[in-house]
Amino acid sequence: MMAKSSGFFRKFVLVMIFLSVVPLVLMGVRAVLINKKLSKNVESISSNSLETAILDKQNRLSEWMAGSVDDYFSAVLRNIPKLSAEADDPRMTAARKEKMIIEEYNGSREFLSLAMLTKKLVPRIIIPREWKYDENAASKIVSSIGR
Repeated sequence: MMAKSSGFFRKFVLVMIFLSVVPLVLMGVRAVLINKKLSKNVESISSNSLETAILDKQNRLSEWMAGSVDDYFSAVLRNIPKLSAEADDPRMTAARKEKMIIEEYNGSREFLSLAMLTKKLVPRIIIPREWKYDENAASKIVSSIGR
């Protein structure tokens, strides 16, 4: 009789283990699959967020650079007609014209050098004095602008 009860007990234990382990295994497999799916979503979300942040930073940088270039050319285009009009004034002496060009050169960051040329493109005044005048480059600039 004892042998039958121990067989029943073994069967009972095996059934109980089976009933408890199988759901745990299924829940574990399901948890692993859900974790994999979520980790892919998290990776794509973080990747998309990173791309968006980089693009935003690049957009702000390009807007700043475009603004800087626009400010530079605005300043140049604002100063050149004023300088030209003052330099063409027949009442202004050569010393006063040179002083005006030196003041403009010292007061602005837009110009690397300034020169006042005769109608034959010969320099009368060059600021800074050590700047090398290139007659060919000047004639190309003047011909592209139109005399």
